[in-house]
Amino acid sequence: MFDSRLELRTLPLISLVADAGKTFYEPNGVMAIVGGAYTGGVWAPVGQDSYNNIMNRDLERPVSTEWILRRMTTASRQTAACACMAVRTFGPRYIRQDGLWSGTARSVCASTSGASTDPAGSNIR
Repeated sequence: MFDSRLELRTLPLISLVADAGKTFYEPNGVMAIVGGAYTGGVWAPVGQDSYNNIMNRDLERPVSTEWILRRMTTASRQTAACACMAVRTFGPRYIRQDGLWSGTARSVCASTSGASTDPAGSNIR
């Protein structure tokens, strides 16, 4: 983190590294929204080529995760699966706005063994 407050620089970082268009965003990522239209703030498909991957709870994409400590040393590195866990009510309401997202869904990453582990060894679900 560059030019951040001292309090923030003491926190560890979690880095997610993957191909943006295959893992995170358009055209195939877990947060991709292609086509469709919003009516009353709710997305709906328009034609066969429309899809909203945020609404697909079964979709996972590979991602490399790193837990980086204060002095930029890597404490843990794992291959994981990334999925967007938006509830059906919120998924259709997400809107891309100049590369930013509206809404409050959370993205969950799990290791290939089914659970990630932090450096202290506790499971993260």
